[in-house]
Amino acid sequence: MTHLSLSQDVVQTNSHTAQFTITLHNNSSKTLSNWDLIFSITRFLKSDSISIGSLSQLGSLCSVTELPELAIDESISFTLEMETPPLRLQCDTILEPM
Repeated sequence: MTHLSLSQDVVQTNSHTAQFTITLHNNSSKTLSNWDLIFSITRFLKSDSISIGSLSQLGSLCSVTELPELAIDESISFTLEMETPPLRLQCDTILEPM
């Protein structure tokens, strides 16, 4: 079984956009290769704002593909942006990684 921990940090906000960084840490006993991250979020993300990989979104379901290999006990971070008012509520962030 693969175990990842996920953290999210807001790095910049203004009245029209919010930029945040997602950090994933590989807590499993194997290196992740050819893997994707799928998660749910209540806001629409700018698909061209991702700093690593490729982002697609259908409603609240997001998929990040073309991610680099993630070794055991290593972390990866990437930045995303949304063109909406700043994040204010816990439900405005990633609801559930899958």
